Amino acid sequence: MRVVAGNCKGFRLEYGLDRQLRPTKDRVKEAVFSIIGQKIEGASFLDGYAGSGGIGIEALSRGADYVEFIDIKPRFINSNLESIQKKFAYKFNYLVRDVAFSSAASQIKRSFDIIYLDPPWESNRLFEASLNLIYDFDILAERGLIFLECPIQMKNSFEINSLPFYVQTIRQYGKTMVVTFSHKKQGLD
Repeated sequence: MRVVAGNCKGFRLEYGLDRQLRPTKDRVKEAVFSIIGQKIEGASFLDGYAGSGGIGIEALSRGADYVEFIDIKPRFINSNLESIQKKFAYKFNYLVRDVAFSSAASQIKRSFDIIYLDPPWESNRLFEASLNLIYDFDILAERGLIFLECPIQMKNSFEINSLPFYVQTIRQYGKTMVVTFSHKKQGLD
């Protein structure tokens, strides 16, 4: 797994042999950041269920102004960020929260331009619960976007009408699906 583009392009990220970690494939990262495009410049970014921190680090590499990482086991996030800062001599603006997403949502005191969620796939209830927490604690900026990575088997399991956000797009990449949400019907331009 590597940083795909930006200032830290090519940097290999550590994620160990922890079977609970399922790093986002480079193909999916490239597609998501292609959708985000120039909106990443100066953006505030939340990497929920961050695992190794690959998505948030990609955001920093591409010009995000601030990234929060949330994971109950942030060992690899911290290690990757330290390695990148040593190698590239960058001072990134970030915060790593060592808590579950449900606890972190209530502690966050800002809104984010972009939120990326990749909950453990074996726990279906985390997908909708995470979206509800983002809504309840108002942590998505008015024109912000949420990207939810989930297994393709969930394609018909979302109760679209009961979600607090509008579905902008649903894209499939092999066995992975990425659903993009916003506050209201808005274009992705």
